[in-house]
Amino acid sequence: MTGPWTSTTAGPECLASLATVLIPWDYPHSTLDATKVKRDKKQGTRMVKVECGECGYTLRTTKKWLVERGTPLCPCNNERMKGPEPEDADEPEESGEERLAA
Repeated sequence: MTGPWTSTTAGPECLASLATVLIPWDYPHSTLDATKVKRDKKQGTRMVKVECGECGYTLRTTKKWLVERGTPLCPCNNERMKGPEPEDADEPEESGEERLAA
């Protein structure tokens, strides 16, 4: 190996010794096609955008906090911010035992 330790490259002696070990051979496998690779769907954000109707202040929060606590208060006027209405806000959550009984 030649060069400083931070950027070492293979020198002529190293390449000569590797040439005797690394002999190319046929490896039986099918052709790889990158267009046919099944990729998982990219996950979107779980954050929900809420916005103050007066000043335009925006932030993102999770649906969990919108359901449990409602929309947050705007720091400039202490009024509820506008966001999507939580779908589960009117329905109480079932406990694990109630779900098992159903």
